[in-house]
Amino acid sequence: MAEEGKNLYEKVAERENLRYIDTHAHLARNFSWKKLEQELSSPRLKQVWLLGMDDSEENYLADNKRVLEVAKEFPVFVPFGYIDFNEGPDQIDRMKEQGFLGLKAIRPPMAYDSLEYMALYQRAADLSMPILFHVGSVATPKRSRMIRNKSYYGHSMMLPRMLMAIEACVPKAKLIQGHMTWGYNEELLMALCDSPTMKMASCGNEDILWWYKNFARCDSRGKCVYEKVMLATDVTYGENLSDDYRNAGEFIYEKAMFIYFLMRFEARYYPWAGKHDEVLYANAASYFPDRLLP
Repeated sequence: MAEEGKNLYEKVAERENLRYIDTHAHLARNFSWKKLEQELSSPRLKQVWLLGMDDSEENYLADNKRVLEVAKEFPVFVPFGYIDFNEGPDQIDRMKEQGFLGLKAIRPPMAYDSLEYMALYQRAADLSMPILFHVGSVATPKRSRMIRNKSYYGHSMMLPRMLMAIEACVPKAKLIQGHMTWGYNEELLMALCDSPTMKMASCGNEDILWWYKNFARCDSRGKCVYEKVMLATDVTYGENLSDDYRNAGEFIYEKAMFIYFLMRFEARYYPWAGKHDEVLYANAASYFPDRLLP
């Protein structure tokens, strides 16, 4: 883009060499290839973790098959396979063989930390596949879908503290808390501070007050919370909507710029001032370094 055509934010992003990774995103089931190309055009977007969902006909989000298809066409996407908690650990092997690099956990029939699921997590750890857990609140659909999918759609099976028990049983598991939810944030903080390796994909701007209060706190080995939080959007890529509708690429760019200005200027009296690259990029880059765009 010519210098005279750049706005203030674009000039700042270029001067500061901003780069960012979206660690929690979805794909529209009936996606548009054209829209995907538009959304991924920013040279500052280095990676997107694309999460597969269940294949229910009521779900507008893409399932594992579609996610893998798109990830093979666009190297920026890192495919995460949806775990079916009604199946055994062999599914983890199959997903690894198919090309999935991470796993998405949501809506288990029993609590995340049930002993019945530890074999799933152990297999993921053996294959070095990170698991991103949906924790806290979740949208509740019709009862018919809950019965058909043999899943539970309430909150009580997906609490942040359950990841502490998983880590105790499977120490080498790569556990990630997927976004924050009011009512469970203190529990999420407890799990982050108890674990030396657990991280969190932070999606909402409502998380900011929690940041101010807790970013300088440390885990059991002295690592600060801001070193464990990763940029995320929870948006849907490839939605076939009108061109004037703000797309996923614009959303992640705007959020990255917001976090940059917050951590660069507004947080100047906090120990995490100027640490925006950690949250936007570095904290996530270590998971799949060979899949980062230059």
